[in-house]
Amino acid sequence: DFCAKYLPDYMIPSKFYLIDKMPLTSNGKVNKELLSSDIMLNKAIDEESNMSPITSLQKRLADLWGRILDVKDIYLHDDFFDLGGHSLSVLELVSRIQDEFKAKIPTHKFCSMSSLKKMCDYIKSQDCSDDDLDSELVEQ
Repeated sequence: DFCAKYLPDYMIPSKFYLIDKMPLTSNGKVNKELLSSDIMLNKAIDEESNMSPITSLQKRLADLWGRILDVKDIYLHDDFFDLGGHSLSVLELVSRIQDEFKAKIPTHKFCSMSSLKKMCDYIKSQDCSDDDLDSELVEQ
């Protein structure tokens, strides 16, 4: 949120990593090779970003995203556009959501709810006739 105030979207990193100290070369410069290998071994700061879908709605919507984007693992805080979504895939997703969940998502509001969790919350807020949209946990 802080970065979004000062930087355009394309300049905001999708993940931040916590490292103990910057690896340095013998000359005191940042060792980029060690830095990138250290980052790969560390976890992202935002541990919630790797939360798997839990409810029936979340799992069904994640499956729908996966089929449209051709992505296997989708987590609650994943962003549709970061996973490769574009304007045509948005239209396809909106159409399929309307068919499968009986919920209408205006395309002009899609950007404000482009994470799986936000989209699920929006669908639940709609008065849909689908009884499976409850928030009960599904056994894993």
